[in-house]
Amino acid sequence: MTKFKRQKRNGIAISASMTVWLLILLAISCCLIAFQYTSTPSIEALAKNKSTNTIINENNNANPKWAYVFLLADVNPEEPSYQGILYNIFVSTYVLKHDPTAQSHSKADIVVMVQMSPSSKESKLREESFLQRMGIKILYLEPTSLTTIQVDTFYSLVLAKFHVLKLTEYSKVLFLDGDVLTLCNLDYLLALSEEGKVLKETVLHAMYEDPVNAGLFIVTPKQEYYDEVQSIIKRHGIPSKENWDPEVGWGDKSIDYRLWDMNQGKGWKFYCADADQGLLLYWSRFVRKEVSIIVGPVIEQYSPSNYDGAPERVTSGALLEHSCVERDLQKHGRTGTFAANAGPMAASLPFYQDFFHMVGYSKAWELPPVRPVPSSRDRVDSSSEYWYFLLQKVKDQFDSGKSIPPVEEITKSIPQPRIRGDLISVADGPGENNFLEGVV
Repeated sequence: MTKFKRQKRNGIAISASMTVWLLILLAISCCLIAFQYTSTPSIEALAKNKSTNTIINENNNANPKWAYVFLLADVNPEEPSYQGILYNIFVSTYVLKHDPTAQSHSKADIVVMVQMSPSSKESKLREESFLQRMGIKILYLEPTSLTTIQVDTFYSLVLAKFHVLKLTEYSKVLFLDGDVLTLCNLDYLLALSEEGKVLKETVLHAMYEDPVNAGLFIVTPKQEYYDEVQSIIKRHGIPSKENWDPEVGWGDKSIDYRLWDMNQGKGWKFYCADADQGLLLYWSRFVRKEVSIIVGPVIEQYSPSNYDGAPERVTSGALLEHSCVERDLQKHGRTGTFAANAGPMAASLPFYQDFFHMVGYSKAWELPPVRPVPSSRDRVDSSSEYWYFLLQKVKDQFDSGKSIPPVEEITKSIPQPRIRGDLISVADGPGENNFLEGVV
């Protein structure tokens, strides 16, 4: 009995000791939780000197689901003129998700919306397996059944691009034209738009002589938003020389606006005002009435109280601390980055320095390398050479089957597109305002 009682008392003593240790551990855990709670910056501090990683990590804790979405339109594997844009999607994905030298990697999905050409005998991309190896999701859109190339041009550009509004599994989508090269992780833009104070739910930007450039924008996908865009098109009709009024555009009024270099513009006469760019501006500013437009060194904020008048303007310096590109003139050329957007001025501004939009005939895959591709980033001299440098990295890591030709032969291997344009659907770069003039 005595032995039994001693064992029992010893057992009680051991349990008491364990209890003490558990209480100590519990106290330490509570302190750590309290420290974490008090030391983690609040979302309200997003614009106050917070690093890109802080923004990204903070929003990931809230479990948002984001996506970068590209559109590959008019795809016919028998005439692979789309491959230049496809290779650029590979390169941008590498920068966003796989580059071992990057400051951070994107937590968002990469999605390619594919619209096969009506003339294609195939229903899928031949490069599906390559996209899957890189972690890129594929969404096939219904090919247009329209018969004329002119109408096909409009619908390929407008209806397919605005399909991003139907991707309601995501809280935010950053759409990029196929000739936009991301230079770093752009999740900070999605985070700021998600939070809604520095950037609103829709984010646009001005470029060149246009008040909006539809090559890169952020939206909040909702079916009702997609329906609104369709209602605008149905009410106005497909723009043509007969029904397009450059004074009232998509609605019933003229507009005043600023350009990226802070010059003034007026009316609906800018490039693609009667296509995706004008429709995007009209829908976000005059229907949604809630949009941030990055215009050179400022961010214009429109809301229901001022959507048809003067916007609230704040400096785009609020984005500077979140820029994810190193600003080292010795390493990255005359502009500080490889973002040759509208010249040195724009390429040195917050936001604009984080991507390179290869408009018109500046597409890297149409410019053959002038020398062997450097093996080191520090030796890269130009934006187009940087593109080839990154494509070689993609080949080295993902192209064991030699699907992509040697980078020196890329230009020769890609046929000229049936239709010039960022989506292989319309003409791009300065020119005539009517989108039908881009058909060749």
